[in-house]
Amino acid sequence: MMTDSAVPAEVSLVGLDGANPLGFLAALGAFALLTARTAAVSMVWRSTALGWRPTLAGVGLGPADLVDALHGAVQAASMEAFEVDDRLPFSAAALAAAMQTHVAAATPARRRTIDFLAAFGCEIHVEKNGDFQGTRLRMVRSGDSAGQGLPVYAKAMRRKLTAARLQRALFEPWDYRDQAFSLRWDPLEDQRYALRWGDPSKSGRRTMLGANCLAVEALRLFPAQPGARRAETVGFGRNAQRQVHFSWPLWEAPIQLDVCAALLAQADWHAERFDARRMQALGVAPIFLLSILAVAVVLLTRCIDADEAFSFVEGRLLALIFAM
Repeated sequence: MMTDSAVPAEVSLVGLDGANPLGFLAALGAFALLTARTAAVSMVWRSTALGWRPTLAGVGLGPADLVDALHGAVQAASMEAFEVDDRLPFSAAALAAAMQTHVAAATPARRRTIDFLAAFGCEIHVEKNGDFQGTRLRMVRSGDSAGQGLPVYAKAMRRKLTAARLQRALFEPWDYRDQAFSLRWDPLEDQRYALRWGDPSKSGRRTMLGANCLAVEALRLFPAQPGARRAETVGFGRNAQRQVHFSWPLWEAPIQLDVCAALLAQADWHAERFDARRMQALGVAPIFLLSILAVAVVLLTRCIDADEAFSFVEGRLLALIFAM
């Protein structure tokens, strides 16, 4: 176990890039886990020479102790929601039953399982096979040849997590040298065989295991809910061409987790034209819209590397929250 002799007022997670979907989700996951430990934790995004990086305050830990605390929190956290089924999505009846069971036991301070179930999908919208419509954050197959999907992958990743892997994800340049499941929240990790020269199942999947484990913890901040025609997921919208996109805010004023959850749920992030007055009333200044799909296609074809690909997108950020 590593320890810090002096506890800094803030800790910057310099390994997590706010312009990368996986980096953003991993930051939220760390934020959620540390808030469960210390309610006074706040997070802010700061522009650095490396790009936008999250900074945590109120943690009461230095970098080394923070890694150990997060590792312990991940290992100790309940995975009850992930035990309902190996696939995602699964039977709408099974989801409804699980929700009824766990909502009765949920309290404002103990709602982890019900929040994950709500993030898995919406039992109101049912597919022809009886499965509920699932979260748009599911980027992997609902079930592989063994019938295993995101729930199994998430548990398998947690079993392989070490403090050293968390350290690399949080504080070091990403090297993608972990051989493990990937949930494809990083465009570089979307390694489908149809889009590659070689078979990734034979060459080995390379990922950042620590970042993926933390990102799983962020799922509960993106609930699914009934929409007019299908289940809708917080963070996702459609443009004028009806293309689905994932967008997110970065903020420059320290906020706590409950404010962050409310911020993520704002529909304004998906509007092609921002209401400037409304944004100002919220303390939000619109900047850019991030197009993940365009970046992902270029990265998958391996035409250019990650940094160059992102540099050609006009807008890595959707919005910044400014101190008032």
